[in-house]
Amino acid sequence: MQRSISWNLCAAAALLALLLPTLGLAATLREQRDELRRATTLLKAAVRLAERDRGDDATAQFTEAQEKIQEVAKELDPKLQRTYARAAEQLAETHQQLTTAGLTLPELGSTEPTMPEQPAGEGRPPRRGRFDQGDVSFVEQVAPLLAQKCGRCHVDRSQGGFSLATYNSLMRGSEGGRVLIPGEGTGGVMMDNLESGAMPPGAPLRPEEMTLISRWITQGAKFDGADPDANLKRLEAGPSPGEPMQEQPKPAASRATGNETVSFALDVAPILTDRCAECHVNDNRGQLRFAAYQQLIDASIVSPGAPAGSEMVRRIQPDAEQRMPPNGPALTAEQIQTITTWVQEGAKFDGRAPGEPLSRSTAVVRAERATPDELTTMRAALALESWRLGIPDEQAREATSERFLVVGSIPESRLEAVAAAAESLTDNMQKTLGLAPGAPLGKSKQTLYLFNQRIDYREFVLMVEKRQLGDDAVGHARFDPVEPYACLTLADDEDPSGAALAKQVAALAVAEQAGGQAPDWFVEGAARYAVAKAMPKDPLSEAWIAGLVDAAKRMTKADAFMAGGMPPEEAGVVAMHFVAGMARNGKAFHGLLEDVGGGQGFGAAFGKRYNASPRQVAEQWAASLKRRG
Repeated sequence: MQRSISWNLCAAAALLALLLPTLGLAATLREQRDELRRATTLLKAAVRLAERDRGDDATAQFTEAQEKIQEVAKELDPKLQRTYARAAEQLAETHQQLTTAGLTLPELGSTEPTMPEQPAGEGRPPRRGRFDQGDVSFVEQVAPLLAQKCGRCHVDRSQGGFSLATYNSLMRGSEGGRVLIPGEGTGGVMMDNLESGAMPPGAPLRPEEMTLISRWITQGAKFDGADPDANLKRLEAGPSPGEPMQEQPKPAASRATGNETVSFALDVAPILTDRCAECHVNDNRGQLRFAAYQQLIDASIVSPGAPAGSEMVRRIQPDAEQRMPPNGPALTAEQIQTITTWVQEGAKFDGRAPGEPLSRSTAVVRAERATPDELTTMRAALALESWRLGIPDEQAREATSERFLVVGSIPESRLEAVAAAAESLTDNMQKTLGLAPGAPLGKSKQTLYLFNQRIDYREFVLMVEKRQLGDDAVGHARFDPVEPYACLTLADDEDPSGAALAKQVAALAVAEQAGGQAPDWFVEGAARYAVAKAMPKDPLSEAWIAGLVDAAKRMTKADAFMAGGMPPEEAGVVAMHFVAGMARNGKAFHGLLEDVGGGQGFGAAFGKRYNASPRQVAEQWAASLKRRG
């Protein structure tokens, strides 16, 4: 009955759209947020262009940014009021800065946004219950929710430079600064990402869960436990009486065997992304969202092995009483047959992670099944697309080598020099790590993004990775089966063959060897260890080698560098020294790399080679450091 009601709501929405065709459809919250981010990037680009005496280009960038902000203002989602206010403020500041510099710009006009009126009753808060009553407890309510929903990426790891491992790390925020402001439960990086559905990816929080976190922040984001440096998963105090926190177990993903005639990732997901995105991928129309395979299974609209009993299959028929999709033409006979056959064959999943976005599943499987030449072409196209998104005011140039595609806006001769240096450094890092020098980094080229200004690097990461970096960040590597890449800021007169580039290519080599399954701390630590061992006299290596004493003094837990409990740079220094200790047992270290590269899980491989878990070894190591003073 619940699901039938959901589909009926979709049909009602479709009928309303037919009756009121002139109203159009307002942009989704995510689209508006992305437009505002894009506008702020354009405004920063306008300032840079003006500083370079490119007035016409600066005016064009400003005008485009103004148009985007004005378009969002026509029907602003109320959840984005704070984000919009920041963008409008930046627009005014940039207008004043550029006009003072002598540029002629469009008049600012009013930036007061218009927000859609809510139908009667729609603005009511969720039902009052455990999520809505009285003071919110961090230990008993917020911490378990964050650990459950965000734990894999931000408690167990420090994905994107942001750790939720402890209350203190949450309050410190990301590399780019705080993600929440106590007392202000709307706006801020954290709530923007939660409310838009961008985080957790593919599994957005329920409205009452977002309300809970927002109320906790509004109430001051207070800590009510004994140890603010304790891991969130150890703070879990159990659910409140009468309303358990834990959801019912989700149906398990059914893995494809390889004998199916229809691929979910390559055949079904593209149909859903193309025809269902407006209502059920980018939105939660009718309380039904399937932005990922797992959500599709959880929604109980698919009955594996039984198309006739699957509500989805029934609703996509062209003569269905409440046909889906309700707008536009019906699915083609071929598309219907594709989905029907997929369900008949068991609705199997052939991607990497059932909770990943549909488009991600498609991209990963395409990359896995592509030939080396096809994957090289795919990655080159993605690199240019990412560059246009991150640095829209600078034309990208390219240089290629055997293992790398180097992309940047600097002269091609400089790109070629970096490509040559990357090849030589990769051989050196592979040799130092006990890998085969000259071995390919996977089956296709990996991308190096090169910047000569830190502001360009930070803007690139903000737009492409949707995260903020600190002012001192100069580069990082990111392993991905679709597009593994490294970013690096190099001054025009800086030698490209130094430790900065060596660390990035070493990280790509380690991550590739481990098939992307090694934790971030190990990849970072192994990369720095290889550089410091091969290039001990480089100033960067010397700083890492000398930095252990100070970094270790600030370790609150032995495994803080593994669990995101330290600032990234300090964690990297500690990880380097820890990996150096691991490498003293050369047989175990090289065996670990071989085991993980062969498909064994990192934890199991570590235990096999070192007869203990990483945390246990870290505790022994930290104790020995303390004894040595």
